[in-house]
Amino acid sequence: MADHSPDKGMSFASIDFETANFLRGSPCAVGIVVVDNGRIIKRKRWLMRPPKPADFFEDFNTSIHGITAKDVREKPRFNRVLPNLLDLIGNRPIVAHNASFDIGVLREACNLSDIPWPDLTYTCTMVISRSMLKLPSYKLLFCAEAMDIKIDGHHDPLSDAEGAAKLLLSLAHKAQMNTLQDLLINQYVRWGILRPGEWQGSTKRRTTSKYYTQKDMPVSNPDADPDHLLYGELIVITGSLPGGRIRKEAWNDIANIGGIPQLNVTKKTTILVLADLNPNTLRPGSETSAKHRKALALQQKGQQIEIMDGWDFMAILYDGKEIYTDQVAAIYAE
Repeated sequence: MADHSPDKGMSFASIDFETANFLRGSPCAVGIVVVDNGRIIKRKRWLMRPPKPADFFEDFNTSIHGITAKDVREKPRFNRVLPNLLDLIGNRPIVAHNASFDIGVLREACNLSDIPWPDLTYTCTMVISRSMLKLPSYKLLFCAEAMDIKIDGHHDPLSDAEGAAKLLLSLAHKAQMNTLQDLLINQYVRWGILRPGEWQGSTKRRTTSKYYTQKDMPVSNPDADPDHLLYGELIVITGSLPGGRIRKEAWNDIANIGGIPQLNVTKKTTILVLADLNPNTLRPGSETSAKHRKALALQQKGQQIEIMDGWDFMAILYDGKEIYTDQVAAIYAE
């Protein structure tokens, strides 16, 4: 596993993806700016063809970034660009403005390319800006202007990556923090994590929030229908549920139908939900999350633990109601 320790002073790689269409996994360009000890040392821009299932351009996307299918026709596909991108990043953490989008592009493009997610640590300048600045909008241009940073060629991935890099350095200077790690601690922002089979967003931590324990789990409804498929099941959820469903709400819904929500996999667990399952994690020898590994170990010892993805779980929990839009249902049925 690569060493992406966040304790590297002001050294990081800032990235920005542009997509060809409405599918998150359709990168057609990426810009990367490498910063070492607070100084920009490298800049690189790649054009690429999106993964085959997402290889088409929409006028709306082209109107934003100006890239067309003709521009990438002779360029390598995403899976050929990714190794070069990761080599340039090296062991540095990643920075992006609205990192949930850019990391989402990376995840979905890997899924569509049938390759594992890379091992990365990252944070988000939008999240940090929301914590430190009071603005009418936290889009990159607004944040950059507030910090007297000029961005030429907005929506050019290299320009936006450089803008995000300069924004982060300016925010660190404003907070009088000498390392990226110290800045995140100072602003109560947690690191994001991406590795094969595991993903955690970079988000603002509520300083008044408590950590959940098993005692905080809702109590199973004794009057629930015993014929429900999840009745009496001890259920653990790991990852982000589809459709933005909040995990705490899902815990309550599990309890309401007679299930028993659990925080961690134990010798009593009967179902583990891999909410944002990457299909590559099911392959022999692939790296997985800690909860997944523990469940697999218990399976080998004879424990009956069913492992399911987020969509299947939600379809059972909610009896198929209010889960699928027509578009999502069509994609999921393929």
